[in-house]
Amino acid sequence: MGTNDILIQVFGLSAVFFWTIMLAPQVYLNHKSKSTGTLSLLMMTTFPPWAAIFCGYGIAQNLSIPLIIQGYIVGVFGSIIIAQILYFDPRPTKSWGVWWCVVAVVGMCVGIAGGSVGTLYLVKIARESKDPGVYWIFPALGVIPTILIIASFVPQYIKIFQEKTVEGISFYFIGFDITGSVLSIIVLGLSPPPFDFFQVGSFIAIIALQLGIVGLHFWYTGRYVGVKEEIALGRSEALSVAV
Repeated sequence: MGTNDILIQVFGLSAVFFWTIMLAPQVYLNHKSKSTGTLSLLMMTTFPPWAAIFCGYGIAQNLSIPLIIQGYIVGVFGSIIIAQILYFDPRPTKSWGVWWCVVAVVGMCVGIAGGSVGTLYLVKIARESKDPGVYWIFPALGVIPTILIIASFVPQYIKIFQEKTVEGISFYFIGFDITGSVLSIIVLGLSPPPFDFFQVGSFIAIIALQLGIVGLHFWYTGRYVGVKEEIALGRSEALSVAV
């Protein structure tokens, strides 16, 4: 094994590690604060189907076992966060009970397992088919997980713009996601040709979208501080006039 191959293995396993644990800080923050803040339910609902398709496709393509395990772990963490959003809903009439949330998590995990098995057989059928009307399903299933992840940012951004805050979103989650994406770009850069422009573009998009959330945090925080200073200044001027 050459130096280049060793670097690919090291950076690849590091990326898998960061993506495996990226949602754990979000689960912990939700539990600790007893709130999910502006975390989008619609964004989180993309993780279970992503895991089902990604893992099923990965098994069919003989991807590395750590990568497949990472997909399942992300799916489980995503399911837990969905349950947390439902449980900590600030509207009492809309919040779910503990046991309903447990049932939901178990159901989603079973769905991920069943979906990955279904995807596995669908990939095998499509890949071995000589009919173009069926074969296109094979490459499509390889692209769908990436589209799901990038599309998941749309409802998250909408919610942030509506509430004008990113409160409740873990910056460890964002940092781990960005780190995993950067390491994956390095792996693709070290890999032999052909260069996978689609995957690199998707990783760059994820990095940009996550950094955008960080930028909105500082934007809205700065505006909030500015408004507080203006209010304090106004009160001070009013007191001085009264005196």
